[in-house]
Amino acid sequence: MTDKNTYKAAIMHIHTAGTNAEQDDIIQVGVLPLDGSGTPHVSLFGSTTHLSAFSRRRSGLNNEIIRNRDAFASGSIPDIDNYDHVFIMDTTLGNEIDFVSNKLITGSSEKVINILYLTQFFFPGLKDYSIEGLYQNYFKTDIGGGKELIQRQMQLAERLLKNIMELFSKKDTVFYAHLPTIIQNIENSPALSAIQELSQNCKNEWLKSDLLILPNKIDETADIVNTNGADLIPEILAKNKEAINVQNAAPPDSFQELPENITHNFFHSGFLKKKLKNYSVRESQVEFSGLITRSLNTESHAYVEAPTGVGKTVGYCLPAGFFLEKNKNRKIVVATATKNLQEQVLSHDWPLIKERFPSIKVAVLKGKSNYPCPSALARQFNEYFTKENVIEKRFILHSIVARENISSGAQSYSLDIATVDSVKNLKTRVSKSYTDSIDSIVFDVLKNQLGTSQPLNISPTQGIRRIVSPNIHPYT
Repeated sequence: MTDKNTYKAAIMHIHTAGTNAEQDDIIQVGVLPLDGSGTPHVSLFGSTTHLSAFSRRRSGLNNEIIRNRDAFASGSIPDIDNYDHVFIMDTTLGNEIDFVSNKLITGSSEKVINILYLTQFFFPGLKDYSIEGLYQNYFKTDIGGGKELIQRQMQLAERLLKNIMELFSKKDTVFYAHLPTIIQNIENSPALSAIQELSQNCKNEWLKSDLLILPNKIDETADIVNTNGADLIPEILAKNKEAINVQNAAPPDSFQELPENITHNFFHSGFLKKKLKNYSVRESQVEFSGLITRSLNTESHAYVEAPTGVGKTVGYCLPAGFFLEKNKNRKIVVATATKNLQEQVLSHDWPLIKERFPSIKVAVLKGKSNYPCPSALARQFNEYFTKENVIEKRFILHSIVARENISSGAQSYSLDIATVDSVKNLKTRVSKSYTDSIDSIVFDVLKNQLGTSQPLNISPTQGIRRIVSPNIHPYT
């Protein structure tokens, strides 16, 4: 294995005047060093022949663009032989691997690695492995054409490599925790050996500052060769996942720490500038976010007071997002003082960075008074709508609001009827509850509550009713 202190790797893509590596010219070369700079170097070269329609369509170039350019020659790309591995995005149409092996790289051809092969190996479920299909799948737009095409192709290649690297950093299953060790034991595969070396020796910010990928280390003590394959994927084979108890699996309460500079790199990356035209880096926000990062890493409390305008919400949402991205078995709760502030976090602040964390799910929870209780709702339903032939209704007499002489020896009374909810919610005190027919209830109210001495002639009624009287005159 290569010394990690000297290991160097790069992504390369080329465009050619034709598909014959023996006779056709290289007209464009793009090199993206995997050193964290994120800057591809693109060189244009002339051709002794006119570009065919196929070459123009495939490269995005034309004869006018490369006119008066020097032809490609050995040594045109300095330091290319200094890379331990060069990862090529083979389009399956342009024979790029042969071109690079024969005309660009001297020495062992095993240092030229086909990213398409690795993609098919690690992600066998993709439907379309063409450049156009892969770009559409990962960036949700067409790859397009033009002279900037090669940069988009290298951007796709880098995305694929980082997705593969992310598999090497997962700890949620025994298989992924030991993936570097498993790959190490696969013989006669230069491509897998290369991806293994990349995961173990890439010591710069290329991985950490973007997807927060921290590849697992090789376990020299693990006897992978003599391990039953079923023991490496029990999470897939077992019907009851909670019953799994496999040695060497990551403890359920373990977590991956965040690099201390992860939020600092994000704030200085220009991501927020694309969202907010007037955004400028605020060091107080960067410092605040770094404090939250340290608090998550150490599982400790952090008490912070800061004035309006510091950017506190994004300051804590950002490290929370990074933490959840690498610790998918964890959850983070953000408690706000008001529902308005909760709405602000969800609709204004989180959308600024949610594109960076597409896999993180966000849910809103409010206090219990904002939700109906299913049990209480069921009790109310049964109370109001029983299965009896006569529907029972509950009347609550709140007060007598008016009394009027309507004829000689006859009076009418107007009653204020309250609802069950008002009695419960407003804590209305009541003194008497009736469960009887209406005529019996009216008789009791007139005779015993109002104390009338007049003879009563009340027509009988059918059906049982419930009435609750309040603890006020004349019922007290």
